[in-house]
Amino acid sequence: MAKRIVVVGASLAGLKAVEQLRGNGWTDAISVVGAEPWMPYDRSLLSRHLESAGVDARSSLGKPFLEALALPRSPLLGEVDWRLGNPAVSCSIEDKQLTLADGQRVRWDGLVIATGLRPRRLALHGHEEQRFVVHTLEDATRLRSRLTAGRKVTIVGAGFLACEIAATATQLGCAVTVIDSNTAPMERPLGSLVGRLLQRYQEARGVRFVLGQRVEGFSTSAIGELNGLRLSNGSLLPTEIVVETLGFQGNVNWLAGNGLDLHDGVLCNDRLQLPGHPGVVAVGDVARFVNPLYRAITQRPEHWAAPDETARRAAVSLTAQLLCRKPRTTPFRPLPQQESNLFSLRLQVIGAPGYGQKMCVLDGDPSQPLDDRSTLAIGYLKGTVVTGVLLVNLPHRTRAFRQLVANSLEEPQQEALEHA
Repeated sequence: MAKRIVVVGASLAGLKAVEQLRGNGWTDAISVVGAEPWMPYDRSLLSRHLESAGVDARSSLGKPFLEALALPRSPLLGEVDWRLGNPAVSCSIEDKQLTLADGQRVRWDGLVIATGLRPRRLALHGHEEQRFVVHTLEDATRLRSRLTAGRKVTIVGAGFLACEIAATATQLGCAVTVIDSNTAPMERPLGSLVGRLLQRYQEARGVRFVLGQRVEGFSTSAIGELNGLRLSNGSLLPTEIVVETLGFQGNVNWLAGNGLDLHDGVLCNDRLQLPGHPGVVAVGDVARFVNPLYRAITQRPEHWAAPDETARRAAVSLTAQLLCRKPRTTPFRPLPQQESNLFSLRLQVIGAPGYGQKMCVLDGDPSQPLDDRSTLAIGYLKGTVVTGVLLVNLPHRTRAFRQLVANSLEEPQQEALEHA
């Protein structure tokens, strides 16, 4: 009797998992369950392509947006059972059975968890029609319809996603304010010095920052519309639209009741299998595991290469389990990398700068204001180890700096510098 692997999550990671399962010799059935009605697309590009989003993703106005995000599908995928617009709502790992929103039950022999993340929201109620997140195609097209010239837009949070949205909204003519409880944008991953440097660059292009403040409540007009945010210092910030970019949490509610560690995603072993359940694996940014590069710290890999790297690892593990092969024993040690575009700046983050305790300048001069043609490389060190690097407008040197970080995590920093 033919066996079936079910991939829950029609995401980039889910698509990569299917490709890798086929590439590792799985010829039996594969079903992909997705909450959205669309075939897999690259959601990491949503904020960068807002300007091309239509009012309705189903309309012809949305075509350039869909084309910009569409993911190619390999002809090697073979026959795949796509069950889209029908999310998983519960799962019994013991019974190897999945329940979908419409009541369907799907049995599986192997399970791939690829449901990714969901946005964190302000702990406030009301005014949903004026509050936005950017996580799905529907989210982006809904927000784009409101980003018209002169509109007051407030972005809560000041990370990479927030600053990308701020840049796009500013270029569309909106009056944009970014509010955050930290003292500089992107302070946690990049530090306050670099954060302030990027802040000044964005301010010079029209973005306003209100930092060191939290949103405490909404202000409502006489006709019941949201017209401002009450801040922790008692001030009122006028606004018409609020975009919430407060980070993400694992989209794992459907796995509740199985005795799993679902704190901050799904805890996996080195092979990306769930402990005690070798026929279940997780891929993408929902998977949490110990990366030997960073010793005993468990991480969720929120970076652009994570879907491919985790799918490759998980597919080997799952097919080995189901096809009775010898499992791979080499350590899984992916080096994180993510990219972001702010106006004309191209930022690349290699490794984990946030684990560093001090910075060193590897290229450029951070004492000078950034302009569209500036180049900069900043290393982040913990002791003598380079834990990560920030590159500004230096894509041609990515490989060298990846090697620098990789070497340094294994060697004394001085030896690593000689390899750059």
